[in-house]
Amino acid sequence: MVIYTFMQYFQFCCIFLAFIFSLRTINNDKVVGCMKGFYWYSVVAVILSGISLFNLLGDTKFLHLALIINKISFIFHYAFLSLFIFRALNVDALRRIFIPLFFAFLLCILVLLFETILQADSFLINSLTNFFLVTFSLFYYYDLFGGKPVRNLFNQSSFWVISGLFLCLTVTIPLNVMKTLLVAKNDMSLNLFITNTAIFFYAVMHLFFIKAYSCSINPTKA
Repeated sequence: MVIYTFMQYFQFCCIFLAFIFSLRTINNDKVVGCMKGFYWYSVVAVILSGISLFNLLGDTKFLHLALIINKISFIFHYAFLSLFIFRALNVDALRRIFIPLFFAFLLCILVLLFETILQADSFLINSLTNFFLVTFSLFYYYDLFGGKPVRNLFNQSSFWVISGLFLCLTVTIPLNVMKTLLVAKNDMSLNLFITNTAIFFYAVMHLFFIKAYSCSINPTKA
């Protein structure tokens, strides 16, 4: 549990740092188009982390409400990041495929949300949401590597956001599936190890976002 607590604080620090960097992009005319408004993701992440931290510190009065808020946040997580990926696409054919898939996936998430809203775990909706986002990330990579060469890929904000997202989600999807099996078998030690690993990669994702915020304002110095 000591490692779990440490990982929670590490994640919160990474999210808070990303939030601090995001403040530089608010109403900043130098920000590249795809990053305009992206700071809202860090704002919501800080709020949700604050709620989790509040429960971690021992006040569990609002634990049930926090679980419901966390589940509802998956809709924001999916919609916000999906639309970011959509704006990063350049190929019209991919955009035409993207739109119906977006609404079909959103319907699946909403149905699952209403069916499991009162259940404590969120492994299934988490895995499903992340799987859909990984699918859309592949659209971006297909567009990126199939189009015109980019002069300096590492200065592209969209590359850092989507790469951080892709790295995090491709690791956490199988981890969530394993957690579901381990909870059924009551293997709590391995379950805790997997949880800590997932938290670490979510923290790393926000470190990628910090790089993206830096590139969005001054790509050559980021």
